[in-house]
Amino acid sequence: MKEAYSYCFYDLPSYQHVKKPPVIGITVDMVDARVDPGGSWYSVYPWYAIGRRYSDAVVLSGGVPLMLCYNLSNVETYSRVLDGLLVAGVSADIDPVFYGENVHKTTNSRPKKTQFEWAISKRMIDMNKPVLGINTGMQIINVVQGGTLCQNFAEERRDAYNHQQQAPLIFPHHEVIINKATKLCGYIGDFASNRATPLREDSTSIVIETNSYHRQVIKTLGERLKESAVSPDNVIESIESTELDFCVGVQWNAEFFVTAADRAIFSAFIAASSSNNCSRGAA
Repeated sequence: MKEAYSYCFYDLPSYQHVKKPPVIGITVDMVDARVDPGGSWYSVYPWYAIGRRYSDAVVLSGGVPLMLCYNLSNVETYSRVLDGLLVAGVSADIDPVFYGENVHKTTNSRPKKTQFEWAISKRMIDMNKPVLGINTGMQIINVVQGGTLCQNFAEERRDAYNHQQQAPLIFPHHEVIINKATKLCGYIGDFASNRATPLREDSTSIVIETNSYHRQVIKTLGERLKESAVSPDNVIESIESTELDFCVGVQWNAEFFVTAADRAIFSAFIAASSSNNCSRGAA
């Protein structure tokens, strides 16, 4: 496992020329043992947590990670301080109230988490600051823009395959087909080395491999968003803004750097946040 971990993070681009690394806010998960007894192993009081892979990916790509606590009164301050926002994926589902649906019996949501992620994402999007959504983070971007989610994907799409891999997330699980006429494809081409050569390519798309661990998917696309990638069973795997400079969501966990394409996505995100940083500093 140690060797696999090291392999995932080798030979990243150098950002020594960036005098002031961009500050990247990372949303976190919150566990409250009073409502989730399984969370008492760490503390009987509420606590925040986030996978280290997210902060590692930001640091190794040239950014400075800042974990964001759930305090709605700080959203405005956060949005001024941050150069970019990484909406991280966690085990909890998006609260369906935010897209106008009742809670399905299989949905496991944390309303306070959704409320904060919705608020900070909306503010950063309104300010046209770079936003990258991973897994449920992509779903948040979609909901902020008025889209909806399929709460019980396994039941509604029995023709689809299992999107919750059993192998560790450092390994790929399925293919993703990326539309060449998208910003996402451009980011991968601009920032990836020849090790990001796709599995297959034709005149309209490239195919890469990704990991996969999610049980809900996008049902209807939000406004001013476009689908940029799908899985072979036609699940939306990536979205992007049609108007903003950088607003991208991927359904897979790109922070594991399974392929050079994942590294390229983070490189593009940090580069966009660096540009925002320079623009702000010059103002």
